[in-house]
Amino acid sequence: MQAGSIIMSFFATIWWIVGVLNSGWSPIVSFGIPIAIFVFLFANRKKENITHTDLSEQEGRRIGRIVGIASGAEGIIIFVVVNILSNIGKSDLLSPIIAIIVGLHFIPLARWIPAKLYYYTALVLVAVGTIGLFISDSNLRLKFACLGSALALWITSYIVLRMPLLAQKK
Repeated sequence: MQAGSIIMSFFATIWWIVGVLNSGWSPIVSFGIPIAIFVFLFANRKKENITHTDLSEQEGRRIGRIVGIASGAEGIIIFVVVNILSNIGKSDLLSPIIAIIVGLHFIPLARWIPAKLYYYTALVLVAVGTIGLFISDSNLRLKFACLGSALALWITSYIVLRMPLLAQKK
């Protein structure tokens, strides 16, 4: 779970940077805050957290396959959507739609790992993306979808790293 949490935190950092890249915000806000959060989460992971080494080899492979399939499907769908939206002149909708796709990718993870927390992550990301679709100002839409997605992933990452029992289904 720690590796997945660090990967989530990394992608949250990317979401944040994309969201503020052309905002005119200071470099400290644009790059310092997300990198500091990533470093904080990485440095404060609990040693007694559940890791793949605590799992049987078979269980670790099973989880790896689930993550691989969900992430592969997510990547393919994002690739197709980026191409479609770019070709029809709707690139300004990319951030909220990608947030929805990323959110949906958490549903099979929640179900088959199982990790109940990921249902909530999925819900928040899909809600952020859906709300973002209704924001008419494209700059505000980008910031809302990206920063909302970053916060959702950072919070999930923190919970997984610090409170593993909340992340696991009983």
